[in-house]
Amino acid sequence: GGFSGLPPRANGKSWWPLITAIFFAIWILWTSIHRLDQQEEGVVTFFGKYSRTVGSGISFTLPAPIEQMQKVDALQVRTTSIGSANSKSENLVLTKDQNLMDIAFDIRWSIKSPELYLFQLDDPAGTVQEVGESAMRAELANFDYNEAVGVAPTIRIAPGWRRAFAAAFTSASAGRR
Repeated sequence: GGFSGLPPRANGKSWWPLITAIFFAIWILWTSIHRLDQQEEGVVTFFGKYSRTVGSGISFTLPAPIEQMQKVDALQVRTTSIGSANSKSENLVLTKDQNLMDIAFDIRWSIKSPELYLFQLDDPAGTVQEVGESAMRAELANFDYNEAVGVAPTIRIAPGWRRAFAAAFTSASAGRR
């Protein structure tokens, strides 16, 4: 009985145990050896729960699904744009003297802690955008319209914005820098 599509081996035994062993060896090697580029960090989970973070190079884990690794490009500088120079898009902010200002700016950020980045926030880019916009609104509320217009005011506004932005993420332990 059984499937006899394969000819017997020279010793008369079935090929299936050998095929199964080769399949499992390939599966173990394929899911246990990980190569991380220089800018990457690997977050290893053990049955879905955070286990450890490994740096660049060759790393070994237990085979999937026991341990799994997610690669995170920790050195990449990401950019999140808030507002737009496009006239259809408005991002109005109220200044100290009750004037409305339409602002657009970019936030450049990178990942400080890959495990917090992956597991603390559902939508990291969206959170960066919301916190960045909120921090900018809070900072611009301290300046009159004339103080906030032009290039020179960024010297006065940016440090306060950076402090507010960093404080929001430090308190949230969100894994970004």
